[in-house]
Amino acid sequence: MGSFGGPDIVTDGLIFAIDAGSTRSYVNPATTVNNLAGSSTATLYNGVAFGTANGGRWDFDGISDYGILPNSAIPNGNEITISFWNEIDTVQNSSIIAGTTGTVQNLNVHLTWGDNNVYWDCGDGNGPTSRISYATTAAERTGWHNWVFQKNVSTGEMKIYMDGSLKKEDTGKTSAIPTMTLVTLGRFFTNAYYYNGKIANTLIYNEYLTAAEVTQNYNAQKNRFI
Repeated sequence: MGSFGGPDIVTDGLIFAIDAGSTRSYVNPATTVNNLAGSSTATLYNGVAFGTANGGRWDFDGISDYGILPNSAIPNGNEITISFWNEIDTVQNSSIIAGTTGTVQNLNVHLTWGDNNVYWDCGDGNGPTSRISYATTAAERTGWHNWVFQKNVSTGEMKIYMDGSLKKEDTGKTSAIPTMTLVTLGRFFTNAYYYNGKIANTLIYNEYLTAAEVTQNYNAQKNRFI
């Protein structure tokens, strides 16, 4: 599976995996990106740039670049883990991934928002049962990092990890994950909040990975970026 092909990557529960550095997933200058964990595809729009550094990465311009992921990339129900290797170019009001059931925000990651906070929203609508946030440091907004976002509806837990370390967690987050009708990468689900930075890969699981598994994935890929 390209850069996901080694035994060190957690594959149990992996339902969506794209990687700019895997020719099985992407060959420049195509606009179609193949899911390494299934038959679905994603599509890039408005000239998302490709670079060979760091083993391959996409560069989103923060103005109009974005991607559309298959709706099936987001599991409905009780558990989800989303992982990115990314580098922020400019801090602005932006979403790196978002999902909706029509007109309601059901999934969203601001990485970061213009106030330097990371916001992780996941559930049936907005509110206290679907959001946690983390205030980043300047170092955490500089260079490549592995960010991981999790929710377990059954236990009410939501977590944010960076580079294998837990940064924020909370409980009481019991709003269920609905079936998405639109999933976007590099912007909000409306034509707004474009992400300005690089994304090398994205992993989405229908399971709530353990802390050891989050760290395992980080260690398996870090030499590509650090």
